Amino acid sequence: MVVHRTKSEWTKIVDAYKESGQTQTEFCNARGLNVKTLGNHIREAKNRKRETARSTEEWIELIKQQQASGMSRSAWCKKHKINSDSMSTAERRIVKNTSNKAEAKWMEFSIATEGAKPALQYINSDWGVRMRTSGLEIEVNTGYPVEKLAELIRKLVNMC
Repeated sequence: MVVHRTKSEWTKIVDAYKESGQTQTEFCNARGLNVKTLGNHIREAKNRKRETARSTEEWIELIKQQQASGMSRSAWCKKHKINSDSMSTAERRIVKNTSNKAEAKWMEFSIATEGAKPALQYINSDWGVRMRTSGLEIEVNTGYPVEKLAELIRKLVNMC
């Protein structure tokens, strides 16, 4: 006898399979399901997930939020229920697609509170450098002219 299930019923079955810890064969045998049919619905669920993938703009915003948080990537992603590997892949893709642009842009410039400890942090060798010292924070993108950065730092040092 053939049983026709709705899409929502199959979604629940696929979710139950994922949570079961069983092989597809074990899961199907215990529930009287066809292994190939379950496999088809698992692949279909993966394809639906890909259809709802984040846009480049969404990834850029998430990357900026993570960097501004001061948290490690893995901790921030865990807190926001985002796959850390997916974020890293998106970042590499974004960098690859934007690194050939002629004009480098500032990523961030902000004055932090007084008494901040001096630090130099590499965000990603393809993205640039973040520098923090004595209440000052500067982020520059890779490709930003070194001469201009050095001039800016000299001017800031003279102001302090």
